[in-house]
Amino acid sequence: MQTSRLEVASLRIKHIDRVRGFLYVVNGNGGKHRTAIVTRPVMEALQTHIQGGAEGYVFESRAQGHISARQIQRLLDEAAEKVALQETRPGRIRDR
Repeated sequence: MQTSRLEVASLRIKHIDRVRGFLYVVNGNGGKHRTAIVTRPVMEALQTHIQGGAEGYVFESRAQGHISARQIQRLLDEAAEKVALQETRPGRIRDR
């Protein structure tokens, strides 16, 4: 199962279960809800990124709301280039 760029961009902090290592995709592709497993290193990175916050989006924009799916792709492309990864779709990176 893949996670879309828009699902990543619109992820809210309250949808991360830090104890169990899950995130809850609400109104994902096709309007469906689902649970995704998060690896320990990814969870640690998320916790560092949100710094204990409990409200809002994980990836907030400078303006109101969350960053765009296009910005998620740009960030993934930049990170992939640094580590010589060729696949930059969020679901594929998660599965590695």
